[in-house]
Formats: sequence, structure tokens, C-alpha cells
Amino acid sequence: MNALCEKNLTEDDFELGLGFVTKSDSFQRVIEYNGKRGSLVRFVYSEFKDGRIRDAFTREFDADLNDGNVVAYKGAVFEVLDATNASIRYKVIRHFQN
Repeated sequence: MNALCEKNLTEDDFELGLGFVTKSDSFQRVIEYNGKRGSLVRFVYSEFKDGRIRDAFTREFDADLNDGNVVAYKGAVFEVLDATNASIRYKVIRHFQN
């Protein structure tokens, strides 16, 4: 089956902004920043299915910035640009793999 868009889309056809688009029945993986202690940056990894957290799939993990500022976990790879105990700046190198 072929499909096409008959309307020439313009910027007015889109709502631009920050946020996530999810499907109610989708599988989601999240890494949350959990602060810094010395050179260790701390994270919590969680998995969600149908909008509910999967308890057995929540893990805490640390990365030592003395060993480098690139962090990899469960296929996601990101570079820590700056981190304090309250905030983090990072660049995503690779998203989670399907």
C-alpha cells in the first residue's frame, strides 16, 4: 500500500517544543540522573511497559569521571559535559538500541 500527503506542510502544522511522545502500549527505557559524589556520577535505569514501571528492571549504576566522561549502559551511550550534585549537562552519542 502506498501513502502520500496531499497537503504541503508548513511550520504552522506542527507544535514545536520540548517533550516526549509516547504510545500507551510502548516499551520505554529511561536513565535518570541521581547526583554526583566526588568523581562518581549516579544514575537510575528503569523500564516501563504500558505506562507502568517494571520493578525487576530498575537498577542504580555509577560512572567514574576519573575513568572518562563517556558513559554506556544498556546500549545507550552519552558524554557527560558537566555535572554537579543537582544537575547534569550531557550529549547523547547513541540512543537505546531496539
